[in-house]
Amino acid sequence: MEDTEMAEEEECEVKSMQIDDQIYLEEYNNNYMQGLIMPPLQVSQMPIEEQKQNQQHAQINQRTSSPKFQSKQFETQSSKVSQTYDDLIMDQSSLGFWKTATIIQSFIDEDAFMDQNLVLEVKSLLSDLNAFEQVWITLLALYILQKKFSANKNEWQLVAQKGKDYIRSMGIQKPDNIVKKIGYKLI
Repeated sequence: MEDTEMAEEEECEVKSMQIDDQIYLEEYNNNYMQGLIMPPLQVSQMPIEEQKQNQQHAQINQRTSSPKFQSKQFETQSSKVSQTYDDLIMDQSSLGFWKTATIIQSFIDEDAFMDQNLVLEVKSLLSDLNAFEQVWITLLALYILQKKFSANKNEWQLVAQKGKDYIRSMGIQKPDNIVKKIGYKLI
């Protein structure tokens, strides 16, 4: 009985919000037509600083919506793009995993899935196999940080910790033991 009452309350709330939205739009349109409010600013009318921020957001959105950013496939070596330490650090998600396989692959001189025994070991430890690629990329990112950017350890320690916490949440309790087993040659 309580579920039905809750569903009815939620439905009433949604209808009320829809009516409120409709009333707001009608009032806005009436006020606009009467000249009581100004139309939204055009880009050219915005302060310079705000224009720059909007332009930066547009560029970020354009990059993140591109197929290259969203690709989950590793690039072949001949088409690798040189990536930097900053690219690697900035690719970590707010949840702790690394997002872009192409960035990780650009640091490795061979196919990132070449060590099938280790790949199978990681898969066997995961609580959710759907997270394999994110976990594997994150393990490789930790390996790259340790091997290629050891001089920057003070900078990336917290980033690495967040990555390890993510890996632990996926069922691998000792990510450092897996990272030690990775033996790829780095570029």
